[in-house]
Amino acid sequence: APGSKEFSNDSWDALTNRVVSMSNSNTTEDKVNYNSQKIKSLASMMFARGKAVFEEFDTSLTRGFKLARDSHYLGGYERSIGVLNNSNFLANDLDMVLNRATSMYYQQAYIHHYQKYQVD
Repeated sequence: APGSKEFSNDSWDALTNRVVSMSNSNTTEDKVNYNSQKIKSLASMMFARGKAVFEEFDTSLTRGFKLARDSHYLGGYERSIGVLNNSNFLANDLDMVLNRATSMYYQQAYIHHYQKYQVD
């Protein structure tokens, strides 16, 4: 991933804090808000892989994430952390897109594209 190499030598603590902050602000590293409130989530899972993950990884920093650890390297990185998060962050945006598409359909906008393939 772009930009990931520059953090590949960070400690487990630094990586964990960065990933938790990115997840809480639901953004990438360059736009992270370290003061953001935690996003409401049904489930959050953190995957830590790499060097000394069982010896050096401080599980208290995961802050509510379920944790899976593996000593195998991922993509040649000494340490890597991934997060899987099931939250409602995008629900409002998806509702807006769905409402707009439904409105356009009922107003027969672009209906000629559908009729071309006999979809009514």
